[in-house]
Amino acid sequence: MCMSSMIARCSFLAVLGPGLLSVAPAAEPAFRESVRRSLASAKTAEEGKTLPGLPADLEQVMALEYSVVLYKEGIEQAVDPSIYSFRLGDKIRVRIQPLTGFYLYIFYEDATGRRRCLLPADRNTPWLAKQGQPVELPTDGSVFEFDGKSGEDELTVVALTKPDDDLAAMCDLVCKKTESKLTPEERVTQGELRARCQARLKVLEDLQSQAVRFRGPLDAAALAKVSAEWKQQGAGAAVLEEPPIERQTSTLALSASKIGASPALLVTIPLKSGPAKPDSIKSAKRR
Repeated sequence: MCMSSMIARCSFLAVLGPGLLSVAPAAEPAFRESVRRSLASAKTAEEGKTLPGLPADLEQVMALEYSVVLYKEGIEQAVDPSIYSFRLGDKIRVRIQPLTGFYLYIFYEDATGRRRCLLPADRNTPWLAKQGQPVELPTDGSVFEFDGKSGEDELTVVALTKPDDDLAAMCDLVCKKTESKLTPEERVTQGELRARCQARLKVLEDLQSQAVRFRGPLDAAALAKVSAEWKQQGAGAAVLEEPPIERQTSTLALSASKIGASPALLVTIPLKSGPAKPDSIKSAKRR
């Protein structure tokens, strides 16, 4: 996948294919709407909000919604990246809608394992995502364009209540600068910083893996199952993800933990692509 800035014209897609989502008005999923209402007055995860259907002890909530919009052949259409396969020339933008405030780190990793940082742009200026203020990617108004070989790229979204030095260092040095722009001193420390960042991400992944996890429609039966598993396992948190359902165009992701824990939310957005020519990174002017 590469960066380009050609934005296609918008029109309604009458016939939907696999992974394509209708943009027609639809009723909000009940749990998702209750999450939005419950978190509307909470500026940070530490304020404490009990969500309907979840154990009362899980008051510390960090949540966001994300959507992937495909621009193709004059059409703008939301897609579900968990099941959609992109093709050569497909262009997308990603929107992240914070439901609580948090510091945001976003990494892009291609099918070869090469990682780049999208946010923050400066280690000295942590990106504080504010509740209700969407974050658009790419941030310069361009688009991501698929022009690479087939594989599974992904975006990793990390939401934290406090800035993280290791992730910031990774963004500033390892991801933002090409090898040719590194000073001799930076080349010496590059491997160390990469290892520190990888270790930090692994810690977050391990912590999240210990939580009760569920992905699917968050109806009453699903929430009852999550609550029962949380009680049985004695887990410190629950991590939930609801894909686009009932003609919705976004995915809900949230982490709910006990007060006093260190809340964090790590979300992986898959970007699968079919056969294409060797990849490159390019940029073009917006039409």
